[in-house]
Amino acid sequence: MQTGATVHRYEALDGLRGVAALSVMIGHFGLLLDLFEMPNGFLAVDTFFVMSGFVIAYSYGERLNRGMPAWSYLYRRVVRLYPMFVIALLIGAVVLYYGAHSGALEYRTTDVLRSLALNALYIPFLNSVPVYFEVGQIFPADPPAWSLFFEMLASGSFLLLFAARLKTLVLMCALFYMALIAAGVHYARDGAWIDIHNGYYTSNLLGGLPRVGFGFCLGVLLHAVIRAGIARWPIQTMAEAIPYPSFLIYGILLAIFVFPKSAHGLYGLVALATVVPAIVFFGAHVRLRSELEKNVASFLGWISYPIYCLHYPIIRLAIFLRGGRHVSSYSLMAISAAVTLALAVVLTRWYEEPLRAALSGRLFAPPRSQITKAN
Repeated sequence: MQTGATVHRYEALDGLRGVAALSVMIGHFGLLLDLFEMPNGFLAVDTFFVMSGFVIAYSYGERLNRGMPAWSYLYRRVVRLYPMFVIALLIGAVVLYYGAHSGALEYRTTDVLRSLALNALYIPFLNSVPVYFEVGQIFPADPPAWSLFFEMLASGSFLLLFAARLKTLVLMCALFYMALIAAGVHYARDGAWIDIHNGYYTSNLLGGLPRVGFGFCLGVLLHAVIRAGIARWPIQTMAEAIPYPSFLIYGILLAIFVFPKSAHGLYGLVALATVVPAIVFFGAHVRLRSELEKNVASFLGWISYPIYCLHYPIIRLAIFLRGGRHVSSYSLMAISAAVTLALAVVLTRWYEEPLRAALSGRLFAPPRSQITKAN
């Protein structure tokens, strides 16, 4: 918690971010290579939204209450997200152009350029153009970036939330949850009764609004609950009694993602309102005691955002290069994961961190794992 000048690192949440990012990467690789599906892997993005609300409330709530200018807050959010986003977008555009002109897929150069011009400003590219089995991707060069568009909307909305009381936040979460249910029923497909996994195509773009609204508000609410000291001691006592508690919550989060059933879409709806916030709430109380836990959490947090941004263009390029050749899909997956990780490390260390430091006016940018420090 943040009191006065006290700064606390939620180390376990760093690790959770990394686990969520790796799950997104593995889920996309399995889907695009036709190896396997992770039926509930989409909840990783919703976990990001919840943690984002929590961390932004911690990092900026008090400062905004003390008079931090809105422009300064928004500028810091752009500096935090934009450098890695834009380089991944450019890489993805080159890959998409290569795929179109090598005959790997049908995609017009004009669509590549139009989407790049809009997406570089965080504006969705509304279209009905197919890329393999996916039609109308709003960020076609780097499809996972759809969530960053909603992340920026949520960041802006925090200017209206930072002074909200606990009861107001509870009411807002309830309203967003009802809107999420309504959107889920409206966009239900493939025999599901409800489908909350929306926001990434032109056809279901509006369904992303209640999705990010609920997740982000829930994160802000969790921070308010922790700040009020509600259930602090029993949760902390429980966390201290568990050896390697961060590894436990990483495992539980993975279990949620790989659960093989959707229960007509009801599983995701219930898990998002119960288990996901419980994991984030518990993780916020965990104090890492072993150096192993600290190092794992630090690395996972440091690498999470670049992996999320970079993995899709890498696997797409690998598929284009394979063409009709007989290359094991599992080998392609392993190579793509290794390239993504290596590129993430290189770009983070020698491109993103120096650029963020320069844009923020400081000589040294804080490590990515320090998610509770505003950048």
